[in-house]
Amino acid sequence: MPQASGAEDIDQTREAAAYNSSIYLMAGMPFLLVAGFGFGVYRSLNKREGGGDAPLTPPSPPASGESEE
Repeated sequence: MPQASGAEDIDQTREAAAYNSSIYLMAGMPFLLVAGFGFGVYRSLNKREGGGDAPLTPPSPPASGESEE
């Protein structure tokens, strides 16, 4: 005799949602790991070459008495 409360239907819906979430996690994790590793390599190479020490403002134009040669 089936139950009249409908709790079994709710459990099946929650189980399907949990499977979907775990599939998305398992599919996305390799991309997150590769992206994190690539970002770490990029940062280490950028620090080694001295990147980031450059000024953020453009160089000022030469004084009016100097030539632009």
